[in-house]
Amino acid sequence: MSQTSVDIAPKKRLDSLQAVRAIGFLSIFTSHAGLSMLGPFGVSVFFVLSGFVFYYNYCDRQIQCTPLKNFSFTFKHIKRLYPLHILMLIAALPFAIEYLHNHPTMDEYVDQGLRLLSCTFLVQTWVPILGYSFSFNAVAWFLATCMFFYWMFPFIVRVINRHNSTKSAIIRIMIVAFIQFCIAYGLRFLNWKEPYYSGFIKWVTYTCPLFRIGDCIIGCELACLYKNDKLKINKWLMTAAEILVFVSVYFAQKIYLANNSFIGSDFFRFSILYLPSACALVYLFARCGGYVSKLLTNKVVIFIGNISGYAFLIHQLAIRYVQKFYPLGKGASVQLYCWVVFIISFAVTILLALLYKYVYDRITKRKSKQA
Repeated sequence: MSQTSVDIAPKKRLDSLQAVRAIGFLSIFTSHAGLSMLGPFGVSVFFVLSGFVFYYNYCDRQIQCTPLKNFSFTFKHIKRLYPLHILMLIAALPFAIEYLHNHPTMDEYVDQGLRLLSCTFLVQTWVPILGYSFSFNAVAWFLATCMFFYWMFPFIVRVINRHNSTKSAIIRIMIVAFIQFCIAYGLRFLNWKEPYYSGFIKWVTYTCPLFRIGDCIIGCELACLYKNDKLKINKWLMTAAEILVFVSVYFAQKIYLANNSFIGSDFFRFSILYLPSACALVYLFARCGGYVSKLLTNKVVIFIGNISGYAFLIHQLAIRYVQKFYPLGKGASVQLYCWVVFIISFAVTILLALLYKYVYDRITKRKSKQA
């Protein structure tokens, strides 16, 4: 998905997965800009892709597997993004200060302080209050949740490698998906009162690390299937399958917006609804056997995919600042306003992402020379 996962496939360059990163990022960006409701789809894509890339890159390597070594492994894969996370946290402080100015109570000061502390150490998604997950730079919750997957990955890869056949991978995918379904469906029987009930449901199925690690595990299993896949399928059949993926996303969004069916209820709409489409997108684009994946694997899309890790952490605050300094005028078209905000904030996001990448690379290069 982004630089929150390892660099894509050094053993075999899968540029098509950079296109998947870009698709996931743009899905979330347009959602935050008010142009779509594809945010949950993009999140599912990112989780599945992270699992896929990790297993593809590390399945043949020896990874030391102890709790302390796993922390070192985790730090290795967030150290490039953590300084940017702190910078975005600082950039979000003016909004928190403005909120406290309008709500000057001791309880609010304590609450904001605790949120800041949890966000700094990326543990906000472990707090079973949805507001904590989306505090300050809201999108940082993804990095916080991914940290748990990074820590668990050495254990996960060992389990998969013991039985890495196609049959075993399919069985494990079915088991993980069934467990996720049971957890989501089981929330129906809590019968708590509002307003906490709906927020708790979304916390469990959208941001909770214990639940979303299932998406990452399924991504690992898809990579296992990919490595064992020796089928040769006609390009036109692959193209039809790729088109069907985007059609499935379209209908999933219809279900998401309607919110009046079993699978479109709050228990499933934030994760499980989009999971099949996300899995199909990652797997089919990894194979890159159809004309759609080849068309989208171009320099522009790959460029967006390459910097999507940095851009992901930047984009929502960029949108908020653009909306702050360029508010919607009276009588103005909401749709046109959303497009203007999207274009401006997208340009700002890309420029800041490139700037951060340049500075970070220069600093690390200088340190490596000194070492």
